Amino acid sequence: MGGNVSMSLTDLISGKDSKKIQKILNAAFPSGRFTAQEIVDFARPRSSPLHSYFEWNDTQAAELWRIQQAQTIIQCVVTMVGDSRVRAFHNVYVKEEERRVYMAMDLARSAPDLWQQVLDRAMHEMIGWKNRYETYKQLEPVIKAIKQMEKKHGKEKTRRKEDRDTGHRIQNGKSNVNRRIAALSK
Repeated sequence: MGGNVSMSLTDLISGKDSKKIQKILNAAFPSGRFTAQEIVDFARPRSSPLHSYFEWNDTQAAELWRIQQAQTIIQCVVTMVGDSRVRAFHNVYVKEEERRVYMAMDLARSAPDLWQQVLDRAMHEMIGWKNRYETYKQLEPVIKAIKQMEKKHGKEKTRRKEDRDTGHRIQNGKSNVNRRIAALSK
């Protein structure tokens, strides 16, 4: 992993790596049963095919663990909205700061672009849940509802992108006109 404490392991593992890791785990644990500790022990030797997925520098690993703990703490903080318990903080990208931050729900909700990120993330999580459990017949009504939401969300996302693109074209057009006027007046 090599010391990049700002990225999570899930950010680093691609779909291709996922299949590779599955094959490795199936071969290493033919019973199909293992614990997280057994995986760490399996990965510990430098010759292990999983070795590079772990941070072996103890100082960096300790810092990564503290970051993971902080993320877990933040995700456990809830607030009441009506009768529902919801996350008090959401992870959003703030363009002006060029970084991701955790932001209080009310603050994120007050900025349409940030709130849209929260809603997009919720939709992404629902789609992930659907993909994991869609073969479970007992969950069919929930899966169907998520598929309907997914279809609606896709249309809305396309419309928002078109609106953004149109806005950029209009803004760029105004900028071009202003530049032409300035050039003519010289």
